[in-house]
Amino acid sequence: MLDCYYKLGNEEKGLQKILKVSRTIADLDHSNNVRIEHLSEAIQYRSL
Repeated sequence: MLDCYYKLGNEEKGLQKILKVSRTIADLDHSNNVRIEHLSEAIQYRSL
């Protein structure tokens, strides 16, 4: 997934934001780990 993120021309700063949002989504899902679905959801929010 990270390879796809960089291939789309995104920067490291944006990645840090996505990881923070992913962690928040995982917390709301009562998950100890960030899963691929959390990352996917965070990336979808990034495009809004």
